[in-house]
Amino acid sequence: MRQSNKIFSTILTKIGNGISLLPDEQILIENRFRTDEWCLANVNDVVRLYHRNSDVDKHNKRAICSQFEIITDDVITGYNKNTELMTARNKLHGMSTVESGGLPYLIKVAIGSPYMITSNIDVADGLVNGAIGILKHIEQCDKDTINGDNNDDTKYKPNQIKLWFIFPETKIGQMARIKCKPYVLSKLRDFSDDGLKWTQIKIRTATISLGGNVKCKRTQFPLVPAAAITIHKSQDATFDRIVFDYDKCQQNQLVYVAMTRVTSLDGLYITNSKNDFTFYHGRANTTQIG
Repeated sequence: MRQSNKIFSTILTKIGNGISLLPDEQILIENRFRTDEWCLANVNDVVRLYHRNSDVDKHNKRAICSQFEIITDDVITGYNKNTELMTARNKLHGMSTVESGGLPYLIKVAIGSPYMITSNIDVADGLVNGAIGILKHIEQCDKDTINGDNNDDTKYKPNQIKLWFIFPETKIGQMARIKCKPYVLSKLRDFSDDGLKWTQIKIRTATISLGGNVKCKRTQFPLVPAAAITIHKSQDATFDRIVFDYDKCQQNQLVYVAMTRVTSLDGLYITNSKNDFTFYHGRANTTQIG
């Protein structure tokens, strides 16, 4: 189990099994409620867990104040007419990250923000789909930038920069760090003293079928912002701290999965969109949804 505290572990087990909590246990959980404003001011660097994708997207947009954007490098082939090209581009822009080989069209980048890997880079090294790291360093390889037409944000192509991350579990990216050690040592003037703990996530290429003979060769970093993720996506993750967006209508198992992601009760913060600081799961007079 992730939790070493027996009281917290007992509470989580009861929640998972739909067993009523004791009054003292109920109080312990309800003491972890915070307002959304408090969380933004005090634990904005902590990953939030939501049930719905729409809430995840909304929080990621407000939480990550990007320094610049990385726009994908797409090469479309197999079309005969400009109308086919336009159709292919529109289809590409409407695709989810899953549909586009784990490579998003655009990534907003900010040092200190969490990002999640969206494809299996090296399973043996722990660099797998769902692993979350904190962006620590951005290395610019090319001084030329691509200016956005619709806003003032600076845009880069993936091959113009290098991104370095630190992962909470040291075993993640360990082999990649060993391979990069000579390069990092040669760059210590530009890196901080923690540079040897950083893992470089490299760009990847995927071929996306767009119907018929039309295909897109996409080059991009396999990353998406992870200031917030869905509870479902968090199932294999472990965090020292989380902010859990709680609702009384959520199923027992969903609440259990969310709350068992954190290693201690002190690292658990619970919010509720209505600022209702009552924990309904585990109440003797409440019918639990299994």
